[in-house]
Amino acid sequence: MRHQRRTDRGFAVVLLALGMVVLLGATTVAVDLGSRYSQAAKIQRSADAAALAAVTMLPSGMSAAIAEARQVAARNGFVHGQDGVIVEVTQPTVGGLPSTDSLRVRIEDAALPVYFGSMFGGTDHVARVATAEYVSAVALGSPRNHLGTGDLMGNSGAGGDMAQVVDRTRSQTAALRENFWLAVNGPCSSKENGDRYTARSAGNYSNHSNPRSLSGGVSFRCEGSHGDGHATQDNDEQRWYGYVYAVTVPPGYVAGEIDIEIYDPAVCNGSRSGDSSNGAMSTTYTVRTGSLDPLAGTVLDRHGWPTGATHTESFDPRTWGCDSWHTLTSVRPPVEGATYYVQVSVGEDSYNGPRTNGFALRADVDSKRRNGRFWACSSDESETSLYASDCPQVYAVGDMGVYASLTGTQAEFFVSEIGPEHNGKTLEITLFDPGEGAEALRIKDPSGDYVTFDWDVDCSGGVAPPTGGCSGSSVDRLDLIGNTYRDVNSGYRCSGGRDVDLDGNGSADDCAWNPQPGPHRLSRWKYNERSLTLSIDLPEDIASEYGGATWWKVEYTTNTAPTDRTTWSVRVQGDPVRLIPNTPV
Repeated sequence: MRHQRRTDRGFAVVLLALGMVVLLGATTVAVDLGSRYSQAAKIQRSADAAALAAVTMLPSGMSAAIAEARQVAARNGFVHGQDGVIVEVTQPTVGGLPSTDSLRVRIEDAALPVYFGSMFGGTDHVARVATAEYVSAVALGSPRNHLGTGDLMGNSGAGGDMAQVVDRTRSQTAALRENFWLAVNGPCSSKENGDRYTARSAGNYSNHSNPRSLSGGVSFRCEGSHGDGHATQDNDEQRWYGYVYAVTVPPGYVAGEIDIEIYDPAVCNGSRSGDSSNGAMSTTYTVRTGSLDPLAGTVLDRHGWPTGATHTESFDPRTWGCDSWHTLTSVRPPVEGATYYVQVSVGEDSYNGPRTNGFALRADVDSKRRNGRFWACSSDESETSLYASDCPQVYAVGDMGVYASLTGTQAEFFVSEIGPEHNGKTLEITLFDPGEGAEALRIKDPSGDYVTFDWDVDCSGGVAPPTGGCSGSSVDRLDLIGNTYRDVNSGYRCSGGRDVDLDGNGSADDCAWNPQPGPHRLSRWKYNERSLTLSIDLPEDIASEYGGATWWKVEYTTNTAPTDRTTWSVRVQGDPVRLIPNTPV
């Protein structure tokens, strides 16, 4: 009798079928997840590229930035409004207002292709966000709420603000003394006089004048020929807008109204702010709201001095304002984290001589004033005795016109604030026409230590090299005095650019002499009418290197009685845009 054997072949088929379903599902998940991951990475790269490109367009307005972002996204395969793609461009908010220097791009693909998951009825979409920041021009000149106040602070004599500062000891107020004034020259002042950007001419002196003739007469022309075959030379760096200064309100600010004020706004003969002479020069101060482009914000106020000067802008019916403070605008209420810009420009009518207008700026916090006294403070935590978390900051943007009235054996100035956004880049400090009355300069890092730097001046186009050559490297001190045959206390007794025997001692040794970049100039200082650029390699981790301190300083060792009219500029070499962490939407 034959017995039938039981078999599991039927179960094996069932198990195989079930296994294939599981395997197919796993394959589906793996393929679709891989596809989703790959597409998400592509969308993120596209959002990054779109944000970096678009943020550079913010000075031209948000419409231009949106157009640029969507164009870049389209080149990467994500066309806004097609196939379920959305490219959204917005600005993060700061203090309830859109940020002026950052931009967010969100790319969403609502029709992400799925290869196997559709068998299970699934659909998918992916969205990624990138935020880019335009690293604005570095703050120049001060971490405090006043800038270019010369000897007003720390001066217990007549006119000083020693008795007019709230809650500061004598030593603290002395520390506020800046020893320089802000300054702007008229268009008829030669570039050689120290203003790199507002002078119409690079050189306009005849061969009898440096800048005055020995007889005391003025051989000077704003434009055209001198009548001796020497025509004026155009300043190819002249710009119409002058200089821009900024007032930044700190985050979390609740202290109330801020008055943006100016000291000695007009050219006043004999004033303490470095004015060269009176009259024939108009100066306009325009206050704007914040924008990535400082000249593009909404105009809040515009004032000009002196009254009645001919200019394209109207002037307020007020006095010249010599040696006193005047309110340019009252910000009510200030927006925390916001920046307000002050443009300083000179009138095209200012053609009656080489005028210089010195002035000062401050942000006066109304609620901090007591008995009419100004509350002076610093936003830099390293200035421990002056630091206040609610201190507004007044500083220059990119470039600063300076009239440096140095005192003492050494004088140091805040030159620039350099934060972690500049890790590993190169700091460039350019001083135009520096050194009159000074012997040497050095640079201090935020820790207060001297640093080494490379230096160079432009010797292209056949310009005569200064004493000592056109460049140097790895130095921590730069001499400003060149070839000096004799230091004559009564002045530089020279004639026609040649050394002559003026004291009858039989030796042509009375002139201080250096090679100059143009004809009919004489100077004891090597970098007269030259742009001296100092280059410093920044650490890879600025915050760790300097313990959170951010302000650099320039130190002058003085020589004679210095009154140096110069122009300071600061740049950081490197990509001005960067991606930053996304904040919650």
